[in-house]
Amino acid sequence: MKKLAYAAILLGCLLVVPLVAGLARTQAAAKNPQQNSTLCVFAGWMATSSPSLAQFNGVVVGADIPGVGRLSADQQTELLNSLHEYGVRYIRAWIGTDASYDFLKKAYAVGIRADLTLYLVSPPGAPKRPKMPDMPWMFSGAPLSAADMDLTKSTFQTQLNKLEDLGIELAAFELGNEQNNPSFNGEFTLYPEDACPRCKTMDLNDLKHDPEGQKIAAGFRNYVKLLAAVKDVRDYSRLNRHTPILLGGLADQGPEGPTPRSRTNRVSINAAIEYMRQYGLDDVVDAYGIHTYPSANGPGQPAAAASRREKLESYALSECRPEGQGKPCWITEWGFENKDESCPINDTARATLVQEFMADLRPYVKQKRVAGLLYYTWQTDFGAKHEEPHSIYRCGSLTDSGKLAIDASLLK
Repeated sequence: MKKLAYAAILLGCLLVVPLVAGLARTQAAAKNPQQNSTLCVFAGWMATSSPSLAQFNGVVVGADIPGVGRLSADQQTELLNSLHEYGVRYIRAWIGTDASYDFLKKAYAVGIRADLTLYLVSPPGAPKRPKMPDMPWMFSGAPLSAADMDLTKSTFQTQLNKLEDLGIELAAFELGNEQNNPSFNGEFTLYPEDACPRCKTMDLNDLKHDPEGQKIAAGFRNYVKLLAAVKDVRDYSRLNRHTPILLGGLADQGPEGPTPRSRTNRVSINAAIEYMRQYGLDDVVDAYGIHTYPSANGPGQPAAAASRREKLESYALSECRPEGQGKPCWITEWGFENKDESCPINDTARATLVQEFMADLRPYVKQKRVAGLLYYTWQTDFGAKHEEPHSIYRCGSLTDSGKLAIDASLLK
């Protein structure tokens, strides 16, 4: 019956307001800019979209949309139209400028809910790890232990107040990004080349007894306190009291042990979760955020597929549990590269890998160990000279691998 109702609204809209143009005119409409066009866009979406694309067995499926705060109104419209065309209902996004609120408002009006990534806020005078010119992927930033609970809480409170004033309910709140990865956590020391023969991917014992591991562990303890502050804001919110809080996506670092060619230490997903759990992690989160980028070797080859499947369990998802036995996981970043920049793109190999990955997740979904799946990334930044290799929206349409990556029915 709902489909028929939406179809009836859509039919009326088609006589008055073209579907795609309705979004483009929201900025220019006169007295009541969104009432009619938003209703039409939402009706069109609900009448034409398949729910199986967005969710199966409670698992939300969608894509990462970085940089929404940098988009112009026209670029926001173009992006929303592409998401609408392919039935995307869930995205992962950050709040940057005020344009981020505009985008999230428009997205919510057409049925798209966001996993909102939240900032860790440090005092103005907090120490920062200096950047090393020959390691541009290691960002300059404050150590996790310097993030301030009150500042992080007040920043989130301000953001959430604005979002709820717009009537927006979120899909999830995710605090920070890859705190076990030296690229995003100034707690980790960056060493000159050949100066760290003892660098490793740290295990739980290292966090307790290794001198640098103990520094990193202090940051993890502080992070649990920051999560508690976020939970306090969430619990007293108007519209989002039941929105899940996620441990900010931990990066799959592979096996624990020595990494002698590396110039930094790292911490495994398993060790980070096990350590923070000892300090109350499971009391302040609803799920663990996980990032994993499996090897693209040997698409379609049984041995390579078996290796990816074993590594996914051992290094990325082994701590994921059903509710009541622990916490489930949201995979808030995953993907495979395709460096072909031609149009049309040759996406056969990547499509094989994505289909395999979705099949590998079926037992985790059935056991309710995985509750979210957001592909990184939907598209390349507007104006970029080259395609982002992981992007799935290319040449004005969704690639074959992209169609598979957002299809929740493949998790059945």
